[in-house]
Amino acid sequence: MTSNEIPETDVARIRTWCATRTPAATADQVRVVAVVDGPQVVIAEERPPWDGGHGSPWETYPLARVTYVRSSRTWNLEVSSEGDRFRKYPGLVSGSLEEVLAEIDEDPTFVFWG
Repeated sequence: MTSNEIPETDVARIRTWCATRTPAATADQVRVVAVVDGPQVVIAEERPPWDGGHGSPWETYPLARVTYVRSSRTWNLEVSSEGDRFRKYPGLVSGSLEEVLAEIDEDPTFVFWG
């Protein structure tokens, strides 16, 4: 692991968390995915193309970005803004991975799941 990488156990926990948010009954309509990029993970919803184009890539709608802070072994949470931008999440800026995922799950401010 290099200095900016997320521990593999945390990556696995995030991916497992995403998989539990994708019920088998709706997996052909929506899925929750994690895209790892260095110390950051973008959690997003993916949906099939709106025009039903078979073979077309699914459309991605970012929900949150979590960033691993190696020096403190904590996570920062950001909410998706316009386009590919993110802004600090006001409710919980930093915490353990469990705290951050629970905050996204509970969504007390209605910014992640609507």
